[in-house]
Amino acid sequence: MAEAILAKAHVHNIVIEDVLCEVSGDLEIDEQALESLVRLLRPAVEEVVAVCIDRDRLHSEVTRQIKVLSVISPLAGAAFGLFASNLAAGL
Repeated sequence: MAEAILAKAHVHNIVIEDVLCEVSGDLEIDEQALESLVRLLRPAVEEVVAVCIDRDRLHSEVTRQIKVLSVISPLAGAAFGLFASNLAAGL
């Protein structure tokens, strides 16, 4: 039951925006860049939330997503790492 709920969970943009701005405060004044990075992070965030019931799978998915995102944007990789850390702490 919990797996089905988490698989359909939606992470609000404000959560993604918050970790991005925590990593880079300059994004607070650059809405266009912030929106682009939110779109970049959204699939990774939703994938990790969907697998967070399985700790082993969560760790491997987080590692994979950080590697992929860091190649595209080091800032996105860092923000995703912060999101994943916050998620794991809340489990």
